[in-house]
Amino acid sequence: MTRRRVVITGLGSVSSVGIGWPEMWGSLLAGKSGVGPIDHFDASKFDSRICARVKNFDPARWLDRKECKRVDRVSQFAIAAAELAREDGGLDFKQFDPNRVGVILGTGIGGIEEIESEHHVMLERGPDRMSPFTIPKLMANAMTGHLAIRFGLKGPNFVVGSACASSAHALALSGLLIRTGVVDMALSGGSEAAVTALALGGFCALRALSRRNDDPQTASRPFDKDRDGFVMGMSDRFVFLWPRDHNVAVGVPPATWDSLFSSELDRAFSLDPLPAAPENAVRFNGADKPIANPAFTTTAYIPSLIRISLSVTDTREQETRLFTRTFWIPTANPPVQ
Repeated sequence: MTRRRVVITGLGSVSSVGIGWPEMWGSLLAGKSGVGPIDHFDASKFDSRICARVKNFDPARWLDRKECKRVDRVSQFAIAAAELAREDGGLDFKQFDPNRVGVILGTGIGGIEEIESEHHVMLERGPDRMSPFTIPKLMANAMTGHLAIRFGLKGPNFVVGSACASSAHALALSGLLIRTGVVDMALSGGSEAAVTALALGGFCALRALSRRNDDPQTASRPFDKDRDGFVMGMSDRFVFLWPRDHNVAVGVPPATWDSLFSSELDRAFSLDPLPAAPENAVRFNGADKPIANPAFTTTAYIPSLIRISLSVTDTREQETRLFTRTFWIPTANPPVQ
């Protein structure tokens, strides 16, 4: 069977540095950080008191008043990003068989804001005062359901939950379904709105978060020798994927296209991969060599090629080791942005 090439058309983003990808991209090019003090609840007792919070987000732009009350923040972000992606790609779902359009998203925690809120209601006011929308709001797959109903999509519909890699896995699975002919289009990406007291406390207890509370703008520093942890944030990125032949037929220019993906688990400890993890991941994908060809790993070529974010919670040493071994970069200081 011929595997179809998959392209990405339509980008939607809700982030701490902008609503919509043009604003977000402009902020990134300008070196703008979205990290600042936590101000939507009292974080004074926590070791880490900073986050990358989405600001100036008005769900009423996409939802009516009743819907806003019945949809958790993580799903509100998802609906907004999906609409922005649809507008950006100029997509008309009437061009597709709705049974062959999937919605496959990723989230690490889902509706934890609703869990925390309703738990307080139950303890303080009793279980009979809880909202009947508690479960529909907190379910991780609530956002895929909302989007399928909103756009009339009837294809595969599910959420991937694999911690920091959730969105990457959702995108990869969407591409796989398109390449193998199961669907003709997929809305994919991820949504997270987990900056709550409960989640923050859990990550603080794990000692995984940066404590640069006095300098939040420089707290997020992957691969840096002085990195002291990551920074929690709210964010949402959605894209539409479809076969390249269809993309050409309808005359919509692709934003980019997919290439290599693999997923595997090798660990010596819950946060410490075994030394052979990169090589095993490449073999899982059917290749017999690391992802990057040594012929291309020159100082001039790599900076224009590599834009990577590794989902390793623990230390900078693991991030650098996994990256350099997988991409055949013979240096302790890979040019990563």
